[in-house]
Amino acid sequence: MIGAILRPMVPLTIKATATDPDGSVTRVRFYVDGVSIGRDETAPYEQVWLFPQLGTHVLTAVAKDDRDATTMSAPVTVKVANNTPPAVSMTSPADGSSYTADPASIVLTANATDDRAVAKVEFFADAISVGVKSAPDVALGSSYSMAWSAPVGAHTLYAIATDDAGATTTSAAVGITVNAPPPPPPPPPPPGDPTTAPLVQQSNLVLEGAFRVPDGVFGNPNLNVFQAARASFSFGGTSLAYNAANNSLFIVGHDQAQLVAEIDIPPAFVPSSTIAGLNIASFRQTFSDVTDLKMESVNPDPVGNPTATPKIGGLLPYENKLYASDYLYYDGTGSQRLSHFVSDQNLALTGDAQGPFQVQRADCDPLLNTNCLGAGFFDGYFGMVPLEWQSAFGGPVLNGNCCLGVISRTSYGPSLFTNDPALLGSTIPLPAKPLVYYPTAHPLLEPGLTPCLTTACASIVDGWSLTSTLFNGTTEIRGVVFPQGTRSVLFFGRHGGAGDSPAIPGGGRFCYGPGTADPALVGQLDPADPLQIDRFCYDREDLSKGVHGYPYKYYVWAYDANDLAKVSKGQADPWSVRPYNVWSLNLPFSTTGITRLGGAAYDAANGRIYVAQYQTDGGASGTSSLPLIYVYKLQLP
Repeated sequence: MIGAILRPMVPLTIKATATDPDGSVTRVRFYVDGVSIGRDETAPYEQVWLFPQLGTHVLTAVAKDDRDATTMSAPVTVKVANNTPPAVSMTSPADGSSYTADPASIVLTANATDDRAVAKVEFFADAISVGVKSAPDVALGSSYSMAWSAPVGAHTLYAIATDDAGATTTSAAVGITVNAPPPPPPPPPPPGDPTTAPLVQQSNLVLEGAFRVPDGVFGNPNLNVFQAARASFSFGGTSLAYNAANNSLFIVGHDQAQLVAEIDIPPAFVPSSTIAGLNIASFRQTFSDVTDLKMESVNPDPVGNPTATPKIGGLLPYENKLYASDYLYYDGTGSQRLSHFVSDQNLALTGDAQGPFQVQRADCDPLLNTNCLGAGFFDGYFGMVPLEWQSAFGGPVLNGNCCLGVISRTSYGPSLFTNDPALLGSTIPLPAKPLVYYPTAHPLLEPGLTPCLTTACASIVDGWSLTSTLFNGTTEIRGVVFPQGTRSVLFFGRHGGAGDSPAIPGGGRFCYGPGTADPALVGQLDPADPLQIDRFCYDREDLSKGVHGYPYKYYVWAYDANDLAKVSKGQADPWSVRPYNVWSLNLPFSTTGITRLGGAAYDAANGRIYVAQYQTDGGASGTSSLPLIYVYKLQLP
């Protein structure tokens, strides 16, 4: 308390300690400038100084024992003065600073001091609070700083400092300007004939880095209670879609709510050996329901099949609209027909969603039931067809799905069609031209137990190879990319059960039944199965009953666009096409949940492919199960 500064007329409690080695203390009297202000006869010894006056004062205490002996304490000097408001000034950025980025990452710094103590410094941009710091940065002394993501435009910045007595001071304002970067030049058209463009191989995809998504709950007032509690990226990160207008990604959040947000891609992809060292994307638009609560309407039988659980299979920003496809997680009757929605790209709007609409082969004859397919072939991923291929493919947009539960309602491998979503609602159903798909009658099977990727192999036969390196019951496909300047169509997903892991129980082969992480149970009958048919499958990730093939791998299936063009022109059946190559995608960070990709998206201008890894980032708490976004650069000779 020595040298303390007190406020006038504010009562102050003065405390003292006193002991007596050969008796007892009977009282302690307190003095201000030698004048008694009271006494206390019992410990703890204290006295209220009621009306401190301006000036410098000396405080003492005199203890008296049971023999009337007294002792005075050492004097304490204090000062009573009126409160002086804090001093504060913006030190960074400098007035008149200019930035070129969208958004610009700026560190706001203010210097604040007070005769007593600074309680907080609050930063403002255009009269709106952007953050509060209650302690200075240790390395900066009396300076307070915070990061701010500045949108394009002119901004006025200032700081308000508050001291421990509640007095405030506003700094002088500084003005800055954030300029939008020039748009990237359009990619040059591929030279010559696109049918002779190179094929992408595994070595052409070079990992540039990765970034994190925001952690926390970020809803908007239009969400209901259930949605608002799940307006986060936890257990989400599916249906990636690149928005070239903003250099951003549309992405689906929490699996239970199926809300959509838009995040800005960080300006740099920091190479880091830890997730904590990666940059974090910022929100451009927080979570919203792009179907306006219409998602359940894709279920044709909500009474008989109330647990069908609709999910967003794909997103596409196209022609100033946002398109979404919705699939039923479980459609036991295969009766889903409606799947596609269209809404504004402004996620804050409500009541603008239209749909669901049906997508169907253009040559479907519903009377004869020829060439007609269920929604399970169309209600997933989207991609763009490069301009030079749109004529050969028969449309501007790629769309398909693969390998859903109840496999008979969908494709046994990737399905892919072209359509023009801009016609949704005006052309019913939306016509789609097939490029590849594998229906129940024609699953792609390579003979024997080894992959067959050459024309020398035997022709397609009925059946489905459980140990295939192409497709089986564990196959998932979550995204499609057609890189410009190539003739490769790449599908991204996961695959397992190829039987190439002899060191684990079951050898890593395909298996149907309940999952178990206990090797002793593998192959044993499940006592919970009343029919005593199902046997345990080894799976350290998924203990549910169903298909298993642990260990799983992130996977890429590569198709030659020339083969798909033949299907579009009617020169080949869609189930006769084989990938020219497949490979595993080795990601540097391990999932904390299930080996699964959430989606893939393509930035044509910069030749980048964004891939979402499901349940990888624990977030601030370590338990958030957030996705991680990887960035691949396409490098061709």
